Amino acid sequence: MMVTPTFFNNKNSNNNNTIFGYSLLVFLFINLLNSCSGQSIFTRPGLVDQDDFGVSHLVMYEGLKMHIRTYDNPNITSGHTILFDAGLPFFSSSWGSVLLNLIPKMTDLNIKTVILYDRYGYGYSDLSPYGIDSFDFVRRLKASLNILDYQPPYILTGWSWGGINIQSYYVSYPEDVVGLYSVDGTDKEFYNDPVWINGMSGIVTSFKTYIKNNTENHQEFYKNCLEGRVPANHGFYVDSTNLPKIALTNNQNIFSDPSNKYLNAATQELGIMFQSSFKLLQIIDGLQKKEQFPFKNTPIVVLTASVNGQPWMDRQSAVAQLSTKSLHFIDTVSSHHIPTDNPVKVVNGLVELIKMIDTVEPLNSSSVSLAPNSLILILVAIFVFFI
Repeated sequence: MMVTPTFFNNKNSNNNNTIFGYSLLVFLFINLLNSCSGQSIFTRPGLVDQDDFGVSHLVMYEGLKMHIRTYDNPNITSGHTILFDAGLPFFSSSWGSVLLNLIPKMTDLNIKTVILYDRYGYGYSDLSPYGIDSFDFVRRLKASLNILDYQPPYILTGWSWGGINIQSYYVSYPEDVVGLYSVDGTDKEFYNDPVWINGMSGIVTSFKTYIKNNTENHQEFYKNCLEGRVPANHGFYVDSTNLPKIALTNNQNIFSDPSNKYLNAATQELGIMFQSSFKLLQIIDGLQKKEQFPFKNTPIVVLTASVNGQPWMDRQSAVAQLSTKSLHFIDTVSSHHIPTDNPVKVVNGLVELIKMIDTVEPLNSSSVSLAPNSLILILVAIFVFFI
């Protein structure tokens, strides 16, 4: 039996109390829906042409919305959660062919959720007013996933610049990570890479020129993109690229949008590459002074395109040596664009990583915590009980 406080001890006060309780319940429920949706949900456009069951969320955090697309396996109740981060300057569309090959295997691999996201300014994510370095980005990513109630542990997959981001995530939140998959991923030694040191200013100038041309004559700029006059590493996929049609169209339309959001994002991100890799270098080098394997026994798979030369191969091997449990595979036929050149090999590497994860007892264990959504549900239950 509920004891009514004396200041509500009359009929009208009881009615007011009940109305207040239900009003608060409705308010909490609405906030729960907003929290779960990340402010906005849409299903199209997707990344694969048929049977795309993904859901896109625009998650607001600290004034910026991040696009996170999730694929939840309805056939299992629990399993692995895998995150995919693209290279620079690319976004979630780059994983279209990998996703097409991965979806039929999700149940056999015990994958509950596949998550793809667009870094700020790319795809459907908001453009930041300033360049966000890798460590600030992974902090925001963690918070955004928490808002959606997709909790760790995670398997982190990063292609090219995404390799820096997944390593930055690991050293920031090692307890969240059960495996890392570097697909021709950038490493901490980017900071000392003479090719990028000597070429960065020219690449930035190229993107500023794209912005100028797209602003002055959008149709002509788009035509030049389709005809291959933008280098492949600069973010635009031509029609012959091995991608599902919808992922290809998304890339082409977003890259050349007259707003220049994508091109400005690329220019911003180029500006934070050295500082991000230097931070990672300092942290990993500091860890290696204390222990030989700074990533302990967290399983790592490294997939490397051999066409990039021996210095790159050596750096890739160093990434594999960050953990006591690692595999290093060499792709002798692909360019740096392994996710589109050889998506089957990417999926095969993920299969091997999951095998390692399922047979290795991790040193890191995620602490039990209540997500915001869970707290709201608890509050709702309390008010329902006392009304």
